[in-house]
Amino acid sequence: MTTSASTVAGRPTSIRDEQDHGWRLQFFSTLLAQIDTRVARSAVIAAGDHVVEVGRTQGSAHATGKPVDVAEVHVWTVRGGKVARMEAYVHHPDMLAVLGLPG
Repeated sequence: MTTSASTVAGRPTSIRDEQDHGWRLQFFSTLLAQIDTRVARSAVIAAGDHVVEVGRTQGSAHATGKPVDVAEVHVWTVRGGKVARMEAYVHHPDMLAVLGLPG
């Protein structure tokens, strides 16, 4: 398995997990249990075998009741007509504040 993460101030800003889809499922399930949101897309850009979606995650956080309005980008890699990889990027300081976690 190849996993790489970039960090800012010791916190992950992106995660690329090329093989362990179970980890990704666990991460998103945990996050989605904490928030009730939808993605408001502002742009979808096709570039070769990549599709980039730019938008905002909007809704509310269960624990704090705070509104969620966080910038996000998803990068999809498509091979042979199927999704081969997905990378999700979110503005972590804003998400941590909404969740009531130290940032």
